[in-house]
Amino acid sequence: MGTYEGQLKSIETKLALLQFTDEETANIIEKAQLSSLERQRKIVEKKVDEVHNLKVEIQEAKLQRGEKKDDIKEWTGEIDAALSKFEHSISEMEKIAKEIKRKQLEEEKQAELSFTAQMKEKQFEKELQFEEEKYEKRLHLEKKFGEDSKGYATSHAQKVVNSKLPKLVITPFNGTHADWLRFWNQFEAEIDSTQIPTVTKFSYLKELVEKKVRVSIDGLPFNSEGYERAKNILKSRYGKISEIVNAYVQAILALPHIHGSQPAKIYDFYEKLLTNVQSLETLGRLKEIAGYVRMTLDKLEGIRGDLVRTDDDWQEWDFPQLVEALRKWTERNPLKQDDRATEKPPPGGSQWHKRSKTFQAKQREWKPRACVYCEGTGHKASDCNKVVSVDERKKILSKKQLCFKVIPQFCTAHLYCA
Repeated sequence: MGTYEGQLKSIETKLALLQFTDEETANIIEKAQLSSLERQRKIVEKKVDEVHNLKVEIQEAKLQRGEKKDDIKEWTGEIDAALSKFEHSISEMEKIAKEIKRKQLEEEKQAELSFTAQMKEKQFEKELQFEEEKYEKRLHLEKKFGEDSKGYATSHAQKVVNSKLPKLVITPFNGTHADWLRFWNQFEAEIDSTQIPTVTKFSYLKELVEKKVRVSIDGLPFNSEGYERAKNILKSRYGKISEIVNAYVQAILALPHIHGSQPAKIYDFYEKLLTNVQSLETLGRLKEIAGYVRMTLDKLEGIRGDLVRTDDDWQEWDFPQLVEALRKWTERNPLKQDDRATEKPPPGGSQWHKRSKTFQAKQREWKPRACVYCEGTGHKASDCNKVVSVDERKKILSKKQLCFKVIPQFCTAHLYCA
């Protein structure tokens, strides 16, 4: 058998071997084992490359033998058609392998998040345990250096605690999920973990929650059982981590759009964002809302360019990076006293100083009012199209003893002007 015949026989053998090898591909894909998929893909790819290389050699031999080009093209098409099936198998194995890797990466990330949350929880428990041990050691030392009995030691410890409690400042719980962790950590450390009587703890608990929260525990018996039930009610209602996390997330989503670069507004935006980001980071849940970073950044239209100008990778920012960029901006743009003023008096506006507090109070209670000229709603007095005559408008203003200023936005001497 000559070289040409040997090449034809060899390519037939390699195609048959490819067919035999590819019959195992379906079983390997079904098992979805990454190592098996990678190994099978490499084997099939190698054999396909061998057939391609041999095909080129045979094409050259056919041309040397003087065979017709159409016959060579027909033969080449048959070989390519046979190989297309195996190339499809290679693509399918690559696709499945990528999906397996993606799922493994997601599982690793979830495991990492879960591990971080567990570690934070354990750290919190250790800190509580440390405080309890420190308190017990203090009691032990007091007994050792001069106290005659357990009853005296307990009484003395209770007096020490009671003498300190009035000095503490615990802001009352306002009844929101976002405020729960702050309140409960303070209450538990300063009151619940002390040796004062349970009834006294219950009294503090009722005093340190706002009225809308207190109504849910007011009817409970004023004893140890009632105190435990009260704690369980508050924990079940306000202490669910998922609800607390959602409250912080909603607070971030509710941040306002700021179109300009007013320092006072941006400072307020920064402080609110910082508080909620730090709270989510403490709970180990900050990575879960990384997708909201771009949306939050876009709310700062007036300074967005300043924030991202020095970082080419700003599109990949997480919330700590956005907060840090805002912090630097606030340092470069310190807040001035004038920035905090809600209104500025115009030249000669002497009455403004006398009535500024009243005016601000009125602003907070302001509600949409009817047009001063036609008593209609839905438009400003300056846009009224029912009373358009200047003389008629003056008569109405004179009758109602209102301001005659033509440009209303410069009027600061009246609470109600046209």
